[in-house]
Amino acid sequence: KVLVSISQSWYTFHRTSPPIAVDASKQVQSVSFKELPEERVLLIYRRKKLKRTIMVAIDTLKELPQLKDSGFGRPSPRHGLTLLYWFVNDCVHFNANGLMVLQDHPRSKKFGFHRFRNIQVNGDYPLPNENFPYYEVGNLNAPGANALPTYVRKNFTLNQDGNNKDRIIVQMRGDFLDKVYITEHINRRDFGRTHEISKDLITTIKNMTIEDFLLEMGTFERNNHSQTVPPKRSSCCTIL
Repeated sequence: KVLVSISQSWYTFHRTSPPIAVDASKQVQSVSFKELPEERVLLIYRRKKLKRTIMVAIDTLKELPQLKDSGFGRPSPRHGLTLLYWFVNDCVHFNANGLMVLQDHPRSKKFGFHRFRNIQVNGDYPLPNENFPYYEVGNLNAPGANALPTYVRKNFTLNQDGNNKDRIIVQMRGDFLDKVYITEHINRRDFGRTHEISKDLITTIKNMTIEDFLLEMGTFERNNHSQTVPPKRSSCCTIL
């Protein structure tokens, strides 16, 4: 299944073989789908002869087993799971209307937050190309990242063993947190497996201790965490 952006609207199509032509909208009279490597689809505008590649749909993780199966934050000493637990419990709250809110906007650059540029790589966008800003956190080398809790940073060894590759990317709509993504940083422009985290999964993680969460993920080491995790508190966010 792929998502196609046509005139700022998203259409969902399923691959077929052989290629088919579809009347997708009044603006685009003919769309051809061809089987391409790396799960890409080529969108061809017949009149303008303009070729565009599009992003593959990002799946949404709704339950803990799906998060575990994604491989995010594993194997040790990667920090993605403790980063996610910190973010969910110390930075995300729901207001009276069920919207996710943050006290400190990510543009404040606290905890190493910085703007994520959703730039095309080999013709594909890493995330949906929308007119709302993205911010990322998780680079332990970033300015401000030393304010992250000890239990998130404790295995950091200057990028050795891939222990600094996990990232959280958020999309903001004004003062509200709209989407949360987890991903793997490969190099300055490329990212690996990317998944959206649902509100239900965020709520599930918020109701767990870090020991129970890491045990569920299969990475719990009692001696390494029992003395490093403080009681739950709202260090960077409040309910608005």
